[in-house]
Amino acid sequence: MHAPLERLPSPSAILELLLLPLCLEADIPLLLRMGTRRGLNPGLGVVGDGVGKAHLSALGDLCAHNPKVKFVVAVLGASEHHEAAVLASRFRNVHLWGSWWYSNLPAVSAQSSAISLELLGPQFTFHASSARLHDQLISRWISARETLTRLLAQRYKALIATGWRVSRGDVRRDVQRLLGGAYTEFLAKKL
Repeated sequence: MHAPLERLPSPSAILELLLLPLCLEADIPLLLRMGTRRGLNPGLGVVGDGVGKAHLSALGDLCAHNPKVKFVVAVLGASEHHEAAVLASRFRNVHLWGSWWYSNLPAVSAQSSAISLELLGPQFTFHASSARLHDQLISRWISARETLTRLLAQRYKALIATGWRVSRGDVRRDVQRLLGGAYTEFLAKKL
């Protein structure tokens, strides 16, 4: 038997009383995938979701009030990615994580990744396939690799134009960070 709805804790109570203390105690990050609009087309069932508002000001408040809790954040809306990257640049406890679902389109992923690269350098996770089917996994990673190659080539070209000498080690380091190393560094970071 289920409890009546009025007796169930609110999502904010679950977050504040359960999830945040658990993350702090266990030193694990809270993954937030923000910007989903559930049930956009109820007739489609579980695939009827769409893009909604991410409410990133609430994320900023959450990070400011919980500076010892780590947050791994992905936003669905392309228009909100810039704000998410700015938040990640201002809070040590935020790690920006890839492109997923509707933001995992080559044009959207390229734009949001370029913004992140400009604001954060290689200190974010470039891509997360979020492929639900194995046959999508390979095509999404091929596309992501092409996008990353283009973005880094543009970045290095601009650095070379300023007189910077880009080495193979620089390229290896950046690719390693963008494909998981920055996430590993974030997890190891003491807040």
